[in-house]
Amino acid sequence: MGRKRKPLDLGLSLTVNHVDSLPDEFRVIGTDPDGKEIERPADSDGHHIGFGMVSFRGECLVEIMVRRGIAKGVASGILRKLADHIDKHGDILLNMKVGNDGEFDSKGDPAVFFPNDEFENWADAADDARNKMREKEEDSPNQNDAMP
Repeated sequence: MGRKRKPLDLGLSLTVNHVDSLPDEFRVIGTDPDGKEIERPADSDGHHIGFGMVSFRGECLVEIMVRRGIAKGVASGILRKLADHIDKHGDILLNMKVGNDGEFDSKGDPAVFFPNDEFENWADAADDARNKMREKEEDSPNQNDAMP
């Protein structure tokens, strides 16, 4: 029997809200020069998707919670949408530091807030994460080779 690997105590939290159901203090993020309210971004389905790196203790690799009573087609569509975001942007999302968070804009591109990092934009952060992952892969032996 192989050795167990304990997961890190951090996890990517993804939240999905229908933008119309958000309270005003969260839905409205400011005003433009003409005094018009600027709302949080939403995709074509009206969903606001936020993300953050949070404490995630225990042995679970993934924990999913879906609101009771939601239609199964809506639930599975949201899960596919989240999977697409992870496929496209997972290099950085799954390697953020605790406290880093953000939201996806109406086009599905992430707007990331890095309170603990010096990155100025998403592209720099993604490039840096990919480079660190490549270096780590090159420097460490294949874990499967090390197991008995």
